[in-house]
Amino acid sequence: MEEVTTIRVPSGRLIVDSPWSEEPGREIVARIPPGTYRVEAAWREAPYEHGGEHFDGRECAATRLRVSDDPVVVREAGVGVNDDIGETDVAAAGFHSDSEATGAIADATPTPDGDTEDLCGGWFEKSSNQGLAADVIAFDVAEGWAQVWIGRTRTGTVASIAVPGQMATTPLA
Repeated sequence: MEEVTTIRVPSGRLIVDSPWSEEPGREIVARIPPGTYRVEAAWREAPYEHGGEHFDGRECAATRLRVSDDPVVVREAGVGVNDDIGETDVAAAGFHSDSEATGAIADATPTPDGDTEDLCGGWFEKSSNQGLAADVIAFDVAEGWAQVWIGRTRTGTVASIAVPGQMATTPLA
């Protein structure tokens, strides 16, 4: 995992959703202590061919908000507070990603656009609101549906929140 940046989460409540949704952001049930947390990326090699030429490439396999350095012992679906999910569908907890295939993690307090910076060669975009002391991190996800995974420690506290990137199918907590 590579550290991308840190984000501030002053309320301890998280939105994990498409940043372009016209609906209110999808707040997850899991809570974390208010604070500043590392955002990390898992990368994978993704060579490709175009016009008969071969190119090296890489893509983001997953984005993780690291809440704790304690080991993850169990992963669970990142259910939203307003999700209408039956027990058989809980593993599918996540959000609809638009045609831009973008996800975001942010504090649940309103975080209007502020200063914006591109990170990791444009793979991530961070927006900061100094007045609210809160940040938003946007990143690539699979187009259509993006799963959200919560990693918990032995004591049950949240250690991480992870969202697989494009083409990733396994949770990374």
